[in-house]
Amino acid sequence: MTHVLMPVRTVADWGGLHEWALTAVGDLIAEGHTVTVAGGPGRFKDTVVAAGAGFIEVDWVDWQAAVDPCLVDRSWDKIFSHGPLASNLARALRRRTGAPIYHMIHGSYLDHINHWSHELECLLVASPAIQDFVVRIGKVEPWKVAVVANGAPDRVFELPLVRLAEKLAEERPVVATAARLAKDKLPQIDPTISLVQGISEVLDGRPLELMVMGDGPEKTLFESRLREGVPETVELNFVGWVDHDEVPRIFNRALATCTAGMGATRAVAAGTLTLAVGAQGSVGLQAGRNLRAGLWSNFGDHGCPRFTPTDLRSDIERALVGGVHDDIVARARSGCHFHRNQTHVRQQMLDALDL
Repeated sequence: MTHVLMPVRTVADWGGLHEWALTAVGDLIAEGHTVTVAGGPGRFKDTVVAAGAGFIEVDWVDWQAAVDPCLVDRSWDKIFSHGPLASNLARALRRRTGAPIYHMIHGSYLDHINHWSHELECLLVASPAIQDFVVRIGKVEPWKVAVVANGAPDRVFELPLVRLAEKLAEERPVVATAARLAKDKLPQIDPTISLVQGISEVLDGRPLELMVMGDGPEKTLFESRLREGVPETVELNFVGWVDHDEVPRIFNRALATCTAGMGATRAVAAGTLTLAVGAQGSVGLQAGRNLRAGLWSNFGDHGCPRFTPTDLRSDIERALVGGVHDDIVARARSGCHFHRNQTHVRQQMLDALDL
C-alpha cells in the first residue's frame, strides 16, 4: 500500500479538473492505496472526503503556509500534484522530504516547467497535444511524459444507443451543453448558437430545447448571448450543476451536444452527436478526422495546430437528414472507447505513478 499526497489547485467551484481528481482518488483507493488531498475548501473538499480521502486545506494565495501542515503527518510516500501553485507546494515538500513528485498538467500552460522538470519523477499530461507542447516548447525529456487523458466509465459506454427516430419523437428534442460558465469557456457560445441554428434549419424550424448544464461567474453573459442568438422556437433552459453521474444520461438522449474536455469525452461515450469546442477552438462535429483531432486535443481544449474542421452545417444535414446519424454516434463511441475508457485510463495513471 502506498500513501499518496495529492495537492490540487482549483480556481472554480467545479469543473473537469475536479472530476478528474475525484476519479483518481477513487481509483487509487480502490487499488488499496491511501490518499490525502491538499486543496481549497468547499464542494471539492466535501466530495473527496466522502470518497474516502484525507484532506488538508490550502489557501493557494499563501500556499507556503501549507508546507508545515502537510508535514505534520509525514506518512505519504509520493506526491501527485495538479496545476500551477500545486507544483510549487510539491517541490517545497520534496526539498524537505525527498519524496518523488508526479505532476500533472491539465491545460495549455507550461508553468515554467523548463526550469523544474528535472525535479519530477514523471510528468503526466491530459492529452497528446499537451505532450507535444511540453516536449517541443517546454523542453521536457520525452521519456518522462505520460499521457493520461480524461476517461469515461464503462457504464457510460454501455448506455443503450438511442436511435435518431426516437430522439426526434420527443416534443422538443434537446441540444445540451455542459461547462463551467467562465471566461475560458466563452468560445463555446457562438458554436453552440451555430449548432442550434443548423439543427433548427435542417428540421424546418422544429421547436428545440437548449439545456445548459453548469454554472460560473459568466452565467449572465452566457444567458444573454444565447438568448439573443438562438431561434425563437428554442427554449433555453439553464439547469445549473448536475450530478456527474446524471450528465451522461442526459447526453445519451440529447439530439446533439456542444462541449469540450471531460464533457465531450462523456458525450461521445454516451452516444450523441458532439460538436467539440474548447478553450483553443473548434475541432468540429466528432466523426472521422474531426474525431482524431478531438482525441488529440482533449476535444478542443488544448489546441490543434493547422487543423480545420469540416463544415458544421453540412455535417448536421448529413447526420440528421442523410441517414447516417446512428452510424456516426456508434463509430465515434467505438473510437473513443479505445482511447478513453476509464479502465484503460486508470491503468495508464497507475503505470505513470509507478504503482
